[in-house]
Amino acid sequence: LCPAEAYRGNLGHHSSYSCLSHAEIGTQSGWFPGVNIAVYRGDTTGDCYLCQLTGNSSLWNMRDVKGAMVFVLREGQNHKPATAKMQNDDDDDDADGGADGGGEAEDGEEDG
Repeated sequence: LCPAEAYRGNLGHHSSYSCLSHAEIGTQSGWFPGVNIAVYRGDTTGDCYLCQLTGNSSLWNMRDVKGAMVFVLREGQNHKPATAKMQNDDDDDDADGGADGGGEAEDGEEDG
């Protein structure tokens, strides 16, 4: 697993794919601050553990265990919350005046 001081939690029983998916979504959403490793224990419990390892990854004490997987997550890749402009973007390719275009109508008159 990971050293006690690096342990950040157990996401419970998963497949290897869902372990990686949950860990990535959680770190990107800021739910698991500092987590940079997900360990899937397919060799034993099938649980997904989160860790925060520091230093050069070549110095991490990892063992090759059949059925276990270690996923290194991108540190510092947390997505920022949407800005007000992004939240109001209705994706209709206008200057973002709303869902109906909000700017000028097609005949040149303002909406009203």
